[in-house]
Amino acid sequence: MASRRQSRRAPYRRAQLQARRRAAALGRAAVLAVRRAVEEYADLIARQVANLPQSEILRIQAGTSTFNVGQTASRRLGFSILKITEQGRALTFAEVYAIWSETAIKIAKMEGLDPALLGAIRNPPLTMLGAYEGLGHPSTSWRSLIPEYARAAGDDVDQIVTRAIAEGIGPDKLARRLRPYVKGAEPFNKALGPLLKEQGINLSTFRGTFSDSARQMVHNSSRIAFSELHNTRGEAEAQSFALDPMVRTVAWRLAPDRGTLSGPDECDALAFSDFYGLGPGVYPVSDVPSPPHPWDRCERVPNVGTAEQAGQPKPLPARSGGGANARFGRRMSAAESSRMRDRVDSHLQATDAVNSRLRALIAAT
Repeated sequence: MASRRQSRRAPYRRAQLQARRRAAALGRAAVLAVRRAVEEYADLIARQVANLPQSEILRIQAGTSTFNVGQTASRRLGFSILKITEQGRALTFAEVYAIWSETAIKIAKMEGLDPALLGAIRNPPLTMLGAYEGLGHPSTSWRSLIPEYARAAGDDVDQIVTRAIAEGIGPDKLARRLRPYVKGAEPFNKALGPLLKEQGINLSTFRGTFSDSARQMVHNSSRIAFSELHNTRGEAEAQSFALDPMVRTVAWRLAPDRGTLSGPDECDALAFSDFYGLGPGVYPVSDVPSPPHPWDRCERVPNVGTAEQAGQPKPLPARSGGGANARFGRRMSAAESSRMRDRVDSHLQATDAVNSRLRALIAAT
């Protein structure tokens, strides 16, 4: 029996590894594309500064004009990053969904299941990707956040250039030192500090409200690009598991690579708590939690049943308790535990609401 169960699970393990590798590769590609777009943006700004006409320099110094190339270029940059993320999401969803659907079909054939059980898998509701966002998934905010980050960076650049030119800094020198700052490679002090000192300008006085917006924009855009592709993988997997007649429940497993994280977070609670009475970290296929934070790398592992169970209703228990029952795999202070439990409970409530509406939408499809 054990060997039969293991052979049944083996294709799912292979599919999970394949999906993880593919989604991670697409995530890295998206981050690199974002950085290339930022480099093009930085090159454009540097060229515009270096080639400022003398007449424009005089107007800036006289206070009758301002440098506004950053605002125009940042709008284009924001659009480019949005496009990179959207295309990456669409490709990730399609490829990950296909991996799991093909696996389900192979298993079904091996188990001799009624082909009628596979109708939903063979005709997947791919339009659910957009619908899921429209139902209140946190990703609805990233579409507005990316342009905001880019606009802040563009405004920052325009203020710096206007102020530097007004202070008598030459456009060629300014362009050379501005480029690493604009692309997020160097903070303000390192990129422009030596130039200001050379001109006898006080760094702290000049800096004013500049807040390294370029570095923040690059970091935030890269974080969104990577995280949204991982979230999309989660959407594709959750939908596949719900439609797969062999998948009974789904287990939340902590990521094999947790990056720079040193302490417990929401994912620990999702992995160690029993919210549905199915066991620690186990969820009904209809209520698989979405990734709770940026840079999430956790896994959703399908618990596979037997051919006989495939024709039976899947367990759909209601969530019991809430954040107060959340457990963490590593030590936390009482105050930290309380705050984290509130965050976990809030996340699960949002997930419950979205999944409930999504189930109704799928049923009506």
